[in-house]
Amino acid sequence: MIPVILDADMIRTAKLLAGQQGILKNSFMEGKGNFVGYLGEGMFLKAVGGMKVHDIDHDIQFNTYKIEVKTKNTTVEPRPHYMCSVSAFNTAQKSDYYAFCRVNLMENKGWICGFYPTNKYLMDAKFYRKGEYDADNDYYVRSDCWSLPISKLQEAIQT
Repeated sequence: MIPVILDADMIRTAKLLAGQQGILKNSFMEGKGNFVGYLGEGMFLKAVGGMKVHDIDHDIQFNTYKIEVKTKNTTVEPRPHYMCSVSAFNTAQKSDYYAFCRVNLMENKGWICGFYPTNKYLMDAKFYRKGEYDADNDYYVRSDCWSLPISKLQEAIQT
């Protein structure tokens, strides 16, 4: 897991981009997750590198790899059993890797939890239906999704 401090420039950029984007189709947070999503992308760029792209299938170009960043808001440091999820309606994106991030807005810090090859994700992840209870995380699932625990993620992109 890679810890990242959320600096003022990263926060400003994420707010600007989120405001420009508006509400995406099928957004179960009605656009409120855009800011958190852009913070995840900013964390990736700061800690790992790459270039932000404007493509529906991925967020960042890192070397020859297309990276789709998935970010969740949190109030605590991520633990190995916490789940990293991809919404069921969003599994057709053409990327090489998912990068899973968490941000704690109250403490201006975040974590890049790990990486997973997109082409293996659906084979290895567990499917959860909206409203289903995840006892390991004491959590009711907000939308149909595929999830893997942080402990199953790779620590780096395999180049």
